[in-house]
Amino acid sequence: NQAWDQPSVVYVLTGDITIPSSTELTIAPGVIVKVQDDRSLLVNGKLTAVGTNSQKIVFTFWGDDTIGGDTNNDGTTTTPNPNDTVLIWGRIRFGDSSDDTSAIEHVIVRYAGNINCCEVSTAAIEIIDASPTIRNSQITLNRVHGISTQSTVPSFPSDPTFVCLDIEENSANGLVNQSPNSPINAENLWWGTVTGPYHPT
Repeated sequence: NQAWDQPSVVYVLTGDITIPSSTELTIAPGVIVKVQDDRSLLVNGKLTAVGTNSQKIVFTFWGDDTIGGDTNNDGTTTTPNPNDTVLIWGRIRFGDSSDDTSAIEHVIVRYAGNINCCEVSTAAIEIIDASPTIRNSQITLNRVHGISTQSTVPSFPSDPTFVCLDIEENSANGLVNQSPNSPINAENLWWGTVTGPYHPT
């Protein structure tokens, strides 16, 4: 069990971080997490990342100088770009052993979506046979999808709870359900336009 609870510093992930089963990572309000290219946070236990409206938790690429300063120490040489796989990070992935009481709240997730194995189907937040709660958060400017869900065991489908999310400006889909036989409730979310998730173009 571990807590990232120092909002006065920037947490930098230089490799994949795995939260093992039966353990918890707690991230405090106001914490900034910057992640190097194609690195990910893999949740097999419990993730509690609960910020506040005035102290949001941010997950972003380590070359993002707009928050937390010039973390990678290169001035303006490197800036995040969802269209360039070396200028974004991996994803937050909830696996089948993850704790269904995991929660993301008042969090910003941006400039994610690249892992070496399968860039084309990667989302900033991947939910596979898991049911976390994500609320009052913004998932934006990611390479492929904002969020993807998948249920590989029909008798135990993914059943995440989404409340008051802003899902916009992601390169492909805001939310993609890889298992259409297991419906996902995506009501009352903001999709970046008053027309909702559907637009004729």
